[in-house]
Amino acid sequence: MVSESHSIHNKSIALAESAQALSHTLSVDWRLLPYDIQTNRAHVAGLKRCGTLSAAIADSITQSLDRLMNDYRAGNLTHEGCSDEDVHSYVERRVIADIGDNGKRMHTGKSRNDQVMTDSRLYLKDHIQAIGSELQAVLRALGELAEQHTRTIFPGFTHFQPAQPIVFAHHVMAYMTMLQRDYDRLMQCYDRTDCCPLGAGAIAGTNYPIDREWVATQLGFSRVSTNSMDAVADRDFMIEFVSVSAIVMGHISRLCEEIVLWASPLIGFIHVGDAFTTGSSLMPQKRNPDIAELIRGKSARVLGHSVTMHHLVKALPLTYNRDLQEDKPPIYDTVDTVWQSLAALADMIPTITVQQAAIQAAVTVGHLAATELADYLVSKSIPFREAHEITGKIVNAAIKSNQTLQDIPLTEYRSFCQNIDQDVYEWLCLERAVNRKLVIGGTAFECIDAQVAQLKELIKW
Repeated sequence: MVSESHSIHNKSIALAESAQALSHTLSVDWRLLPYDIQTNRAHVAGLKRCGTLSAAIADSITQSLDRLMNDYRAGNLTHEGCSDEDVHSYVERRVIADIGDNGKRMHTGKSRNDQVMTDSRLYLKDHIQAIGSELQAVLRALGELAEQHTRTIFPGFTHFQPAQPIVFAHHVMAYMTMLQRDYDRLMQCYDRTDCCPLGAGAIAGTNYPIDREWVATQLGFSRVSTNSMDAVADRDFMIEFVSVSAIVMGHISRLCEEIVLWASPLIGFIHVGDAFTTGSSLMPQKRNPDIAELIRGKSARVLGHSVTMHHLVKALPLTYNRDLQEDKPPIYDTVDTVWQSLAALADMIPTITVQQAAIQAAVTVGHLAATELADYLVSKSIPFREAHEITGKIVNAAIKSNQTLQDIPLTEYRSFCQNIDQDVYEWLCLERAVNRKLVIGGTAFECIDAQVAQLKELIKW
């Protein structure tokens, strides 16, 4: 079957209904509506400025677009029941219905190819900024948490096994360092998105003497594209956005994994606020860290969108191909998912309370001071490889006798190595162990204070 629909394709034969179902995207790209109105408005202003449209006609079109924007902002518009092919044909139909045949002049000198890229860049610019703001909110929340625990000795892990003593703030600031890189990448992505393709036409540019740079400034772009073919074919900025987003989600999934683990009663390092946990339909004792788990899970779909975008453009010839219609769903879902995840995380972090007693108990498990003992032996002129072997034997003995390294008597230490003296116990003190790491980026109190000051200056919490 065939059915009528509003399209700006110059085609006399209507698409079959099955083809329309595959082809029409109005419900998907509806969120581009305000950006499409902006793009049309700037384009009409450019046509007026170069004399292609008379002032009267241009002003009439502009006023119609403004009325449409006002209706949108008032919540009076819907795509339900509309047969338009996409948001561009919807806007054009509404303008023509409003002012008559002069509305048909609005599309002079542009193609949907440069139009949709302009809309999409405007959309992403706004939403990159919004996501960046939420990322900053997460950084501030983490900064406040770190600043509260600059003297809390905490077990550092490798392979999720006790490794060395660190400071809790050091662990938190590791995530801050990751997320600050993410913010920098996001802003770099914004800079590359901030390029106006309007005026590139379908592929070759436009026959009308439009001042592209002036039009770009009307839309808030810092520059214009320099190759019309690339301008309509380029999806790099979208691929970069979903790729950066996948990195962001990967980083916060790691943080959420640790929140899930630490909140378990079996570990008990933290308590997460009730507003970010749920119960069970059967087990009344449960406090499930569902929000952290959801964020962890949503990282998978954003990574999937990154893969989708890379595959979408693989081996496509220049310039526009209809495959590229499929760029919108992964972009829109990535925007929604990343923003929602960061917003929830920023709200959840301030509800976290650190359980000092559980942490103090944990640092006595796993022989965190073993590396300190090896370095102590090095200070006694024993080569490190030998010191490492001796320490391993001492740790095995401690495990068998269910002792900590701090509990082993000096006589027993000296049975392993005659170079060990009473001062070994100073080396085994965890606070002293932490404060020996007095290097840039280390976990010593002095270094932690410097990291906090540096991040606070950068992030402003």
